[in-house]
Amino acid sequence: MTVEARDRKILWARSHNACAICRQPLVLNATETDRESVVGDEAHIVAQSGGGPRAGLIPVSELDKYDNLILLCKVHHKQVDDQPMFFTAERLRRLKADHEQWAAQKFEAPATEDIRQSNNRTAGVGVKVSGRDAAAIDWDPQQSARGNPTGGYVTFEGHQGIYWVLVGILLLMAALAATGVIVGDAAWRIACVVFIAIDVALIIGFWGLAMQPVRLEVGVAGVQTFFPKNSAWMPWDLIDRIDVTRIDGNLGLAAWSRHADAYPTAGEEGMGAHYVPSLGAVTLCPLGPLRAGRREVVRALQFYGQNRCA
Repeated sequence: MTVEARDRKILWARSHNACAICRQPLVLNATETDRESVVGDEAHIVAQSGGGPRAGLIPVSELDKYDNLILLCKVHHKQVDDQPMFFTAERLRRLKADHEQWAAQKFEAPATEDIRQSNNRTAGVGVKVSGRDAAAIDWDPQQSARGNPTGGYVTFEGHQGIYWVLVGILLLMAALAATGVIVGDAAWRIACVVFIAIDVALIIGFWGLAMQPVRLEVGVAGVQTFFPKNSAWMPWDLIDRIDVTRIDGNLGLAAWSRHADAYPTAGEEGMGAHYVPSLGAVTLCPLGPLRAGRREVVRALQFYGQNRCA
């Protein structure tokens, strides 16, 4: 059996000529001397051959249908075939569905666009403007919606227990200081009031970290960090290099990119992803609040990072 032209057209159109995992374009432009180059494959989710990856899960008559096909680049086609235990049929179907939904939202013309007019010009894609250099590309550096497709990322959760302990200790100290306000002399009362004000500010900060701990996600599409008050999103195609390094004495995840200064500096942002001029990189996430060590994070960067992490 072979893939019918109708199924092939639907697959390429709904995938927008991009890999369902890394979302890189699969048709390269022609040069002055050569024609366009196709660098993607119409991969089977359930293999055609009996001994192939994920084989035998559907009837033979369904193998070459659109529902059993996924558009992949050469690298990820080999990966999903070499790692069938991780890339199960269900996971690949979710990746395909998420990718096609992403493509539809990203490239769909506005609903009010007149079809007759759109035939005579290219429909524009809305650009999210955020940060100093983000206006030229379709990218929101502080995107809060998950950027990686379902099943295509690994999560590193932040500590919670330690922050609840700190909140408890600070509450106890605030109660003791309140007692000093009641029974102490004037100077002692003033000192206790100042202490309580600082203590309450710390309680609010640690309470926020306990309720919404820092979370780092490394996936097929990029790196994303969720902080209590904001988020940070960096797609792989905008990252030149990424690594875990020491920043101001603390381990953190740093990404070198021509768009790094789209993020605010530490003084402008406080806690969260920020641009470090001396490093020429953006600090996407500190490792201190995470329950994972440097080795685990680096391993994820090497697995998903497309050779951007040494």
